[in-house]
Amino acid sequence: MEIGPQGPVVSGVSPNEGQPGTRLTIRGENLGDSLRDILDIKIGGHSCKESLEYFSSKKLFCLTPNVEGRSQIIITTLSGGTGTCTVTYYGHAREATPKLDPLEESAVWQEEDVNLLVTYSAKPPTPVYTRRKIEPLGPPSAASAGGKKKLGRENLGTMFPHGSGDLLAENFNPAWFLLERHRFSTFDDLKTGRNQLKQEVKESECAPVAFMQDNLDAFLLCYQTLSDVNELLIRNESESQGGSLTDRVEELLKVALKSGEVLFRDVLRCKARADQTRIALTVLQRYRFLFNLPHTIEKNISSGEYEIVANDYDKAKTLFADTKVNIFKKVLEEVEKQLAKFREDLRKKLLKLPSILEEQKRLIKFLLELDCEGDPAWDCLSNMHQWTLRLLYSSKEEFHGTAAPSAANRS
Repeated sequence: MEIGPQGPVVSGVSPNEGQPGTRLTIRGENLGDSLRDILDIKIGGHSCKESLEYFSSKKLFCLTPNVEGRSQIIITTLSGGTGTCTVTYYGHAREATPKLDPLEESAVWQEEDVNLLVTYSAKPPTPVYTRRKIEPLGPPSAASAGGKKKLGRENLGTMFPHGSGDLLAENFNPAWFLLERHRFSTFDDLKTGRNQLKQEVKESECAPVAFMQDNLDAFLLCYQTLSDVNELLIRNESESQGGSLTDRVEELLKVALKSGEVLFRDVLRCKARADQTRIALTVLQRYRFLFNLPHTIEKNISSGEYEIVANDYDKAKTLFADTKVNIFKKVLEEVEKQLAKFREDLRKKLLKLPSILEEQKRLIKFLLELDCEGDPAWDCLSNMHQWTLRLLYSSKEEFHGTAAPSAANRS
């Protein structure tokens, strides 16, 4: 008994938690014969097909979507259908500020949060504010943290459901921070970090004074510029004979506006007329089939191209039957007038006897394609029936008329 292909089975994922955009390594069985064989890959119901990278039927790579909490990784392939998952991935919410230390890997770029004020002095610039220290107590000692595994954020979230390890968060919890960053640090290391933090706080209190000293030239230059601007404004107001400087500027702007309207009125009028002409030509070019249809129908009727007339009429009905544009309606009305006369002419040709059978079939076909009222085939048969009867009666009377003199002569 032959066993069909089995569905994809995800049995491993690395890392098993992270923020949106984390690069995942997915391992398992029957994960697809090729990239084309994989129809979709979903993490928590969100598709990751666009970022999927195929390595082998047992290993894939992709970037995580914006999911939170535990999610399964489901792969759907063309050969095996929808698969299963024996592991889970825990997604964290996207954080607005960097939460990674300098040695921790990240799948997305973390912006540096340092702003510097450019000065005109020869001294090096002093930062307006320094970046928040990710490790205010100093990095954990390599001897205490080497080879030891940190507590995951999932476990910390369970222990402190209303807390956070972010130093800038409103719900900052020191216990969370110590367990996450310094779980294996010794008491002496923590005391050293505390003393260092105190020293940095004391230095930060003197930062505004140092900032003023380093950027004194820039402050003096700004003050001098503001003084010059103030002096210039006072001088202009005194020269305006007591009036407001802004009122004078407003009057000048109004005069300039009126002069511009007078100068460019004709130009703007010509531009508007040119725009209208251009729009009209564009419409004519786009719908030239409809606008040329009356002339085309008349030309094809004169040359006997009845089939082209029927095809053009059917195309016009398909494209413009429900139009609400007045000019299109006028063109269609003109076309209907032409076709009404054309149908009448075709009907007269159909009823004209004697006629060839193939010609009658051809005329009936055109009348049906042109939406002729009634049944042209039945009208043709009725007319032929009446014509045949008249022909028989005429032959009968002619025969009796010639037979009577012959009988009289014999007698």
